[in-house]
Amino acid sequence: MVSNKGQMSAPFELMVAMIIMGFVIVVGYNLMASMQCNICQNDLDKAVTVFKSGLEKAVNNSTVEKFSFKYDGCFKESLASARIVKYVDNLKACERACGEARSTCFVLIFNASDSSCSPYVSKCLNIPDLTSFVSESTECEKDESLQDYGVVSTLVSTDLKKNNLLMGQYVIKTVSSSSSFTPKICVYYKR
Repeated sequence: MVSNKGQMSAPFELMVAMIIMGFVIVVGYNLMASMQCNICQNDLDKAVTVFKSGLEKAVNNSTVEKFSFKYDGCFKESLASARIVKYVDNLKACERACGEARSTCFVLIFNASDSSCSPYVSKCLNIPDLTSFVSESTECEKDESLQDYGVVSTLVSTDLKKNNLLMGQYVIKTVSSSSSFTPKICVYYKR
């Protein structure tokens, strides 16, 4: 008598192999998505650091700084929000963002909560608490080299949902005297 045991177990072995293969594909896909998200987060962190450095140099050294703010490839710009938030008399928020007890601070925040990756970057800006960002273009000097640029009038916000920073070229310029304790900053933007 011939045994049919091998033929009877073949469908079961095939089903087990299919389940294992499906599991490997799902895990591989999730791993790839996680790696892409980490790459996106690192690229975004670099872009925010470039903006932070340019802004701090312009404010603290009374210089003109020109740089690009780009974070492409990971998500749609329309889904992203980037802004500078000024926390006033908020010791907890400043301590969380800056790692030190300060009652007033400026924080550069970027997030894209509607994307699958949901990147978030928060950087404390090391600039004087009394820094003011000029909101009227008439207060900023006319400069022929900046004729393609417009003045950003609402750079700093207390509204955590307001998007103030867009991708593009920025020029940041101090318009107050270098001896002033309250730096006045003009921010120019070109798409």
